[in-house]
Amino acid sequence: ERPKLRVRVTKYPKFACTNHSECGITQPEREPGLVEGNRYGASVAAEVVTAKYGYHLPFYRQQDWFAGSGWCPTRSTLLNILSAAEFVLRPLAAYYRKLLMQDDVIGCDETPVTLITPSVLPVLSDDASPRDRRRHEVLSEAIARQRPSLAARMWAYRGVHLPINVFDFTVSRDRCGPDDVLSEFRGFLMADCWSGFKQIHLRSDLRITRVACMTHARRKVLESLGNSTFDAARISRFEVTRVAVQSCWRSFHGLGAAFFCVRSSDSAQLSSYAV
Repeated sequence: ERPKLRVRVTKYPKFACTNHSECGITQPEREPGLVEGNRYGASVAAEVVTAKYGYHLPFYRQQDWFAGSGWCPTRSTLLNILSAAEFVLRPLAAYYRKLLMQDDVIGCDETPVTLITPSVLPVLSDDASPRDRRRHEVLSEAIARQRPSLAARMWAYRGVHLPINVFDFTVSRDRCGPDDVLSEFRGFLMADCWSGFKQIHLRSDLRITRVACMTHARRKVLESLGNSTFDAARISRFEVTRVAVQSCWRSFHGLGAAFFCVRSSDSAQLSSYAV
């Protein structure tokens, strides 16, 4: 369904002193707008952001989409609205990121995304962070080699006890991004065996403990079925048993000493089974 556009007319009264012409004419202070001139409300920005990142509609397609509703914005107008919305939402994103760092177990993974190489870059300041310097370095190299695009990365961070998803974009698979996001985190980082996560663990001075991801382990076991059928099948049976035991543990969770007693007993049996 196309968005339904409405025009809201806001009238600001003007005041003047009848017997004191030197006071001039004054008006109450106006509410700050999303863009200059306060022509577009937050609901318009919500539609632009949802269309671009929710339905993956580029601006030239959004032009036709909004034109069907009677509004024909230029691409620069849509870009200005998007940039203004990002500026307003930045504190909210920072709040969620800070809230996620309160969890003691965080899962992290990344996926490649295509980034169109920009034609020009802003000047790098002297006090730029390592992350900004790395971004400038990668983009400068892509421009120098006339690459039309490059493989950037979108990182996802998920709390185990706090069900919050935080996404972070970097121009390459460099640990500057995770280093920045996890700079204040203390706890267990559940991730794959990428060397960058190992370096983050080693340089954190025991602040971060990296733990293996069972999803990646199961995938490697399935890939090895053709080469070592017996060992892969044995590990698969162990994994099925482990999942069943964990399901049983949930019924004891919250019972204090009984929970730890059952978990310790079953863990010892699992360890002997895996040997």
